[in-house]
Amino acid sequence: MFSKAAIFLFVSSIFGQILAGDYINVNVARTIHLTELQKIRENIGIVIQNTGEKPANKYYFALDEKKNASLAYVAVQTKADKQTLSIARESFDKKKKLQYYSVNLPSLRPEGKIVLIFKLIFLRGFEAYPAAISQTQSAAFLFSDNVYFSSPYPTTSLKTNIKLSSNNVLEYSQEPSPVQKDKDVISYGPFSDVPAFSYSEVKVHFPYTKTVLYARTMVRELEVSHWGNNLAVEENYDVANHGPELQGSFSRQIHFALEKYSSGAFVNSFEFELPGKASDAYFRDEIGNVSTSNFRSGMIQSHLKIEPRFPIYGGWHYNWNHGYNLPLSSSLSILASDPQKYILRVPLLNSLPSVPILNFTLKVALPDGAKDVKVTSLPIDGYTLENGIHFTYLDTVGRPTVTIHKENVIKQHWVDIEIEYTYEPFNLLLKPLGVFCAFMACFVSSMIVSRLNMHLGSKKFAKQK
Repeated sequence: MFSKAAIFLFVSSIFGQILAGDYINVNVARTIHLTELQKIRENIGIVIQNTGEKPANKYYFALDEKKNASLAYVAVQTKADKQTLSIARESFDKKKKLQYYSVNLPSLRPEGKIVLIFKLIFLRGFEAYPAAISQTQSAAFLFSDNVYFSSPYPTTSLKTNIKLSSNNVLEYSQEPSPVQKDKDVISYGPFSDVPAFSYSEVKVHFPYTKTVLYARTMVRELEVSHWGNNLAVEENYDVANHGPELQGSFSRQIHFALEKYSSGAFVNSFEFELPGKASDAYFRDEIGNVSTSNFRSGMIQSHLKIEPRFPIYGGWHYNWNHGYNLPLSSSLSILASDPQKYILRVPLLNSLPSVPILNFTLKVALPDGAKDVKVTSLPIDGYTLENGIHFTYLDTVGRPTVTIHKENVIKQHWVDIEIEYTYEPFNLLLKPLGVFCAFMACFVSSMIVSRLNMHLGSKKFAKQK
């Protein structure tokens, strides 16, 4: 008879994973929130027990390939003292198509138990069904997921709840049983003695009346100017409605009727809460300047409301850019130990909290002549960082740039970043000196040209003639 530890090591070797620790999930309670489709929240409470003979401090869990691609946020806490535990991305199991993650636990003695609370947020974990509807029809969506918790450890007891935005459900899976619906919650389980890596798909088909918006791309550009004491901000959006596509032609008359009764899954406007003392706001799209905007500047907070040229229905998207200026003194400080070193502290993002971003880029252009550039604080994971040089008007040696890329960005990623750089006082004179040298070059060139002999023949030949 093989021991549990031997069986566990054998299974791990089959899937190409070296999993630390020997655990049993004593109890797993999952709740999947479909109340806000743009961000599908999943809360999991797990009671784990160390069944090994030695203390353990690492726990593994897995996400299938589809869920891992749509993962925007994950955090793990201990239930007892709310201690946030660190998470590391591990190897990918190509055979099972599972992405493993490890959680660093407080040292757990043999036969000891600990309760962990997982909080995960996923994007695009659904599909519009039907995929196309008329302008007056209501939208419905289809959600599918593994009813079990994807774990490399056996589970003694497991229950999964799916919470909807209303009591209305068109259809849902009746297996595996037991299944129960209570108002806006569909419950599967409890299931007993669930083996590791168990999988059984359940589907829920339900109506959803809210607009499902994602920013397909968003590029946020910041330009620092010491000369003008200014921080220029520009944000480029490509927002799409991921609801069912509009079937047939668009009727402005029907749209006005739906708008009057606040019905229909479309969007007419966007509202932005901007930093205080923002000024010179603008709103443009691919055609040009758009006049349907309203900007109010305040000392503590500013407000910008924009209206696209057309309502954004399912399957439609809209590209635009808006920008504004901020006083640089509100974001820049001088290092006390070195007056030539500056620290720029700016938010990674602070625009539309209700619209997740699938592909996000932040570009920070520092002053012309800045050097020793380094990012000293960026408290998020899963990003790429690039450094480069950017030239704008009257630049001489170029502006150092810091570019940050990240996928699946939500409000939990709204953090402040800090960039440190050296900027010597002489660099403030680079632009005036550049302009002075350019004018002097023009004057000297004109003097030389005016003194040149442009005649085709010699002076003596000209007099004889």
